This record gives sequence, structure tokens and C-alpha cells, in this order.
Amino acid sequence: MHITETGLLQTVRHLSQEPSAEPANAGGLKNGASASLEPNIRIAKQGKRNANDGIFYLQAADSALGEVSDLLNRAMGVVEQARKALASDLDPMETETELQRLLSSIRRVIGTSTFHGTTIFVASSQTPESGSVFLRPAFSTNQDSTTPLLRLPPESLELSTPHGIATASQTLAVTLVSLRSMRETLGFSVRQLASVSDFLGVQAENLSAAFHQARDADYTEEIVNLTKFQILSQTGIATLSPANQASQQILALLR
Repeated sequence: MHITETGLLQTVRHLSQEPSAEPANAGGLKNGASASLEPNIRIAKQGKRNANDGIFYLQAADSALGEVSDLLNRAMGVVEQARKALASDLDPMETETELQRLLSSIRRVIGTSTFHGTTIFVASSQTPESGSVFLRPAFSTNQDSTTPLLRLPPESLELSTPHGIATASQTLAVTLVSLRSMRETLGFSVRQLASVSDFLGVQAENLSAAFHQARDADYTEEIVNLTKFQILSQTGIATLSPANQASQQILALLR
């Protein structure tokens, strides 16, 4: 009877504990299967959040590069205007001033682009060439020949001579090529992270479903135990009742 009462009380205590909706905080009933699923669920959910953060970061970088692309195309148009002005014996000073303004805007966009307070682009460790600056997305941890690099034009370009115009045109073209290459790399990385995020999301859902199934199995087992101990308790009481009556009759005779 003592073992039965102990088991019955323990079962009632387990069933009276309300489980949490979140697996990470689920209280009450846990068997080995449900308990082992919890850390995997947390890892999958955290991995999905990290992948989404990476996607947002790369999208912010691509947005900045899109603005730089627009500025570069306008700069190429200004160089062409200077070429035509020089061919017509006109003063290209006005176009040169506009070009310097566009170049300053390009550097401003690159230098002020941030994501959650973190600078997106950082200076390359490679040796700069003739006034140009190599930049790379800050998400790159290793810089080698395969790392996408953005080659910015120098802070100023002169348009007063045919040679200066040809140099400016070639410099801007090189920058556009490096920019397009970097944007292609960013787009590929975004697609990869999106696939990772989707996979981890599905994995987290499947693990959560398995967790709840395991937890439901725990409750089913405890309900079976409750019924079993109730039956044993009632059977024990019914068995002891005649013995108690016989004891009372014997005491009555002894009086």
C-alpha cells in the first residue's frame, strides 16, 4: 500500500505541473527523447536567426553598392560630356567640378554604410595602387585572390586634357567592373544563406513537432500510471476492509 500511495502521489504531482508552450522552458514531464531534442531546437532557431542577419547585412551592402553604381554611371556620363566639350574647344571645368562632386559622394556612401552600427566596408590590406583604394565587405574573414574587392577611383580626376579624360574613363570602367563582380558575389551569398535559413526553419519545426509528440507520450504514460495506481489503491483498500472488520469482531468478543 505504501508503494502504491507513493506512486499515485508522484503521478498526480507530475500531471499537475503545467508544461510551457516553448520547448526550451517546458516543465513537468520529460523523458529522454523530449529532453534531448531541446538543445537541437535552440541551435536550429539560433542558426536561422544568424542566417537571416547575414542576409540583411549583405542586402545592406548591396543597397550601398547600387547607389555607388548609379553615381559611377553618372560620372561616366560627365566624362563623356567633358570629351565633347574639349572636342568643341569649350572649357571642361564645369564638368570636372561635377565629376569631383560625384567622386566625393561615392566615398561618402562607402564610408558611411553601416549595419546595426557596424561599418560594412573596410579598407583592404592589399597595397593601394596610384590613388585607388581597395575595399571589401566586412563579412569576409579572409582576404585572398578570391575575395571580392571594390576598387574605388581616386579622390579627384582631371578632365582638362584628352589624356586626363581617357584616364578618367578607364579608371571609372575598372571601378564598375569590380563593383559588378562584388554585387554578383553578394547575390550568390544571399541565395546560399536563404537556403540555409529555410533548411534550419524546417528543421526547427520538425524538431518542435517531435518534441511535442514525445511530451504527449509522457502524459499518456502518466495517465496510464494514474489509472493503474488508482486501481491498486482501491484493490488494497477493499482487501484490508474485511481484515479490519474481523479485528473489530474479535475485540468485541474479548470485551
